[in-house]
Amino acid sequence: MKPNKPTKRHDASHNPAAKRSNVPPARAAALEALERCLGLAAPERRQVRETDAQAALDATLSARPLDPRDAALATELFYGVLRSKTRVEYILSRFLDRPESLPPGVLLILCAASHEMLHLDRVPARASVNWGVDAVREAANDGLAGLANAVLRKVAALAEQPLPEGFFGPETPPEEHPDTLARKYACPDWLVELWLDEYGPETGLRYLQAQALPPALGIAVQHRHPRAAEIAASLAARPGLLGSSGLGLAFAAGTHLDDLPDETLVRQSFAGREALLALDPGSWPDPVWDACSGRGGKTRLLLELGKSVLASDIHRGRIRALQAEQPEVEAVAASALERPPFSTPPRTILLDAPCSGLGTLSRRPDIKWKRSEDDFDDLVELQAAMLENAWKRLPRGGLLAYLTCTLNPDENERQIAAFLAGHPDAELRTEWTTDPDAKWGEFFYAALLAK
Repeated sequence: MKPNKPTKRHDASHNPAAKRSNVPPARAAALEALERCLGLAAPERRQVRETDAQAALDATLSARPLDPRDAALATELFYGVLRSKTRVEYILSRFLDRPESLPPGVLLILCAASHEMLHLDRVPARASVNWGVDAVREAANDGLAGLANAVLRKVAALAEQPLPEGFFGPETPPEEHPDTLARKYACPDWLVELWLDEYGPETGLRYLQAQALPPALGIAVQHRHPRAAEIAASLAARPGLLGSSGLGLAFAAGTHLDDLPDETLVRQSFAGREALLALDPGSWPDPVWDACSGRGGKTRLLLELGKSVLASDIHRGRIRALQAEQPEVEAVAASALERPPFSTPPRTILLDAPCSGLGTLSRRPDIKWKRSEDDFDDLVELQAAMLENAWKRLPRGGLLAYLTCTLNPDENERQIAAFLAGHPDAELRTEWTTDPDAKWGEFFYAALLAK
């Protein structure tokens, strides 16, 4: 695709140093978002710091307006590279003597172009090779562009047929070859070992397979819409439906629902919805304090069920977003480690607790490259402190709901077991986890305690 014609102010005839990029807009946007997300900004843009995946992509697409098809390709390439990063780097290492010696930006370009050839069927290999070489030339020099051309052509040849069995190393028995699984499924070694040790090889392998694929499209019909139930029923009859519950639905990844007005639907993780519903929130005593509300995803579901909700979050921006969408909710910026800042005391407290997020890697694949085992101790300590504070604020007969979106027993089952051991007045009513075979590609943990 040809770049847009530059305006007179930036025209090369008025600025001889100006250059027009030969990298197609969608690929350029994907690369910039990846740099933002992974903290690999070029020297002239060092102010761009590492940020989470969705924020990095939003910032890039806002600064680079693209037509819908290019924006969709940029999004697909961005998340695909994050999911497959070290898998593709291993493939590249077959054709590079010292990949670690390449500038990080150049290796990222090679990863993106290679991912496109290996995992996207709609793009001709020659197009991926061409834009990858052009991007390396613009980022570095002709010498590295020549290297990129040779390497990407070899990847193109490799991508013409399925990778041979054993390409990543021996796989069986899986518990004896975590390094092979780490390469194949693009996960850090420590994470592969954690899942194999804690959940066993069969379930651990299911989690690895799920996180390597795009997640289901989770949506909910706005509960205030006058035809909400009718719209949900109509959507449930569409192709690609994976599951439905009330006003929430899950569709296969890649499903488009562009024919409905924006205000009709909201994005909502179907796995997260399932986790909350597993605790029977319709029966909870009111009011419910959503103590880590974020932008209000769980609050919205509680309102759908007719609950009276008080919401708080430590991030003011998230509370502003919640208030804008759900003005009927009393919402304030406050910490779940403190006394509830409301005149009416809560009778149920919902802790959608900060966690390592290992159950949402299909949707937030950058977590794989930013988390480490060292993060767990601090998170477990924070969760325990939040549970302790919430318990102190509950009246007798009150309920405490605990949710995480992670796959780590220290933050889930063992966290609740430790709490119960220290609180004889606590009764475990429900404990639930997403089925490892669930089609949603995300995994949550939920527990309900009664006082």
